[in-house]
Amino acid sequence: MGAAETSVETLTGKYLPLLLDAAAAASADWAAWQSRPIEPAPRTAKREVG
Repeated sequence: MGAAETSVETLTGKYLPLLLDAAAAASADWAAWQSRPIEPAPRTAKREVG
């Protein structure tokens, strides 16, 4: 194995669990963002129709 190569065992045993944890955290953050309440912005001026 060359100096720049990483074994499959290292990738799946060490780095894959970290990557999966990061993906789960990002997914949870996205779910929380999508479930936030959305309040309309207050209107400060009346629009004239005509």
